[in-house]
Amino acid sequence: MKTKILSVIIALSFSTVLLSQEITEEQYLKVDKEIWETYEQDCNKIIELKKSNTQNRDSLNAILDQLYETANIKNCDAAIKYASVPSGLKRLYMVRLDLSKDTLLSVFRTLPKAMQESKYGKSLLLHINSQQIEENSKYYDFKGILVQTEKYPKKLIRYIKRLPNRPKKQL
Repeated sequence: MKTKILSVIIALSFSTVLLSQEITEEQYLKVDKEIWETYEQDCNKIIELKKSNTQNRDSLNAILDQLYETANIKNCDAAIKYASVPSGLKRLYMVRLDLSKDTLLSVFRTLPKAMQESKYGKSLLLHINSQQIEENSKYYDFKGILVQTEKYPKKLIRYIKRLPNRPKKQL
């Protein structure tokens, strides 16, 4: 019984410490730096292994991909947590495509009015309110004109010239 009470007290004290971390620009920059420094260090270790272990390159590349995914998840979490500070809001805008619009909207609604009305706040809201192209969306198939075609590979030019003119269609 005493151990249960003691473990509850310890758990509550740790959660209080974690929850009491201030949401400041400096704290965000510290967290962001930590995420990417850890990612870089881990990647450098794997890259060194790749140099000496050519047989396991695919496996090591998979580990590199996983390291990036983990860093990106931490990056998104930090952007959400620190969205109320300028750098956090910029990061939230940068990772907007990795988050659902519902999540972005709920975070946006918690921002101070000044942050919502900032250029990043307005851009984030524009993204949230934009309708994404989906299957069966209508689009206009317009003609494009190539200029200075000598800069393009001949194969690409032949392909483009063979494309038919298309009226308005459904995806």
